[in-house]
Amino acid sequence: MNTRNRIVTTLAVIAIGGAVGTALVASAPKRLKGRVLDRSTVCMVNDKVLSSPQMPVLVGEKTYYGCCAGCVERLNKDRAARIGTDPVTGREVDKSRAVILRGERGTALYFESTDTARRYQETLRSGLSHAG
Repeated sequence: MNTRNRIVTTLAVIAIGGAVGTALVASAPKRLKGRVLDRSTVCMVNDKVLSSPQMPVLVGEKTYYGCCAGCVERLNKDRAARIGTDPVTGREVDKSRAVILRGERGTALYFESTDTARRYQETLRSGLSHAG
């Protein structure tokens, strides 16, 4: 193989690799940002993932987080503020123990397990790959 053919072959491999990489990125879920590892960045009343740690609220032996005095008060007094719904199973989830994913526009999504969070991500991926 001469030098020209090697260059053309190399460029073809690079182009194909780039196209495959672009396709993989395009098929990734656009509405899901990933797992929230630091739950202190979530206001558990407004269900928003924020950029900095929020105020911890100890209720019993569980820690929740609120962004303001009103949210802290609500977490202390209102059980409903401390409970989310797993979008896969429809079951109640204690926000202090939930697996949290960052959704569209910074919304916090609460899951009862990493399994249901993974199933949610897979559903999003397959829905996006069939759309369009």
